[in-house]
Amino acid sequence: MLKTQERVLSHGYRKLLKLKTSVIIIISKYLREKSTLAPPPVRQPRLGPGPGEESNICCPVCCDIYRDPVLLSCSHSLCKACWQRCKTVKSNPECPICRRSCSSDDPPQNLALRNVCEAFSQGSGERLSAAPSELCSLHAEKLQLFCVQDQQPVCLICQFSRWHTNHKNLKQARLAALRDEKRQKNQNLRKKREAVNREKTTITNIISSTEAEMTAADVLFLQNYPGSAARVQLPGSAGHTPELQEIYYITVSCTQSMFSFNTPQTGLSETG
Repeated sequence: MLKTQERVLSHGYRKLLKLKTSVIIIISKYLREKSTLAPPPVRQPRLGPGPGEESNICCPVCCDIYRDPVLLSCSHSLCKACWQRCKTVKSNPECPICRRSCSSDDPPQNLALRNVCEAFSQGSGERLSAAPSELCSLHAEKLQLFCVQDQQPVCLICQFSRWHTNHKNLKQARLAALRDEKRQKNQNLRKKREAVNREKTTITNIISSTEAEMTAADVLFLQNYPGSAARVQLPGSAGHTPELQEIYYITVSCTQSMFSFNTPQTGLSETG
């Protein structure tokens, strides 16, 4: 009896171990498949300047937005007026940031920085009336450009940041697209005008050949026919059939078309 119970327990333990092993294999296989089908998301690099980089458009001397910024020989920038004051303080002017000696000659203007500062000053009033979705989340400036490489809207300050350096913005792309569209429309207009001219030439040739086949008496008859028919009151005469009236109207219409077709038409013109 005891041996029988031991055999039953041993058999049950083996089945339990086998079941546990199967469960572990199934779970491992599921985890491998899940990691293959849904890899962990890759962290995207931040495409905008840091929150503290707005201070890059402020002069370190007057702590205001740069006005006519100049580029010193040490690569630092100052307002032109601030640099003039620094020159008057010392005979050998030096950069107030790195304390390196700089030439007393007038330094060149920092045009790129000046453009950014002017755009910032001009857009500060516009951003107050713009909707939140139309403002840059980093600079609170109006999103006036679209970075083609990064496929995201940017403001005028973002385009000069290191994240969008040498990137093509939408203004350049839009100008190229407008030029292509203008060229395509001009080509389509030229093709349509050529088709109309071909049709007009074909109809003119048909009329010319028809007139050539007609005798002088036929032409004289067609020219005088409307007046003659009116004199005999052909359309309103009760003694004539509807077929004759229909022939009359068709003849008048054809005569008017033949003598008015060659009138110059100025309906199409090409622009650009």
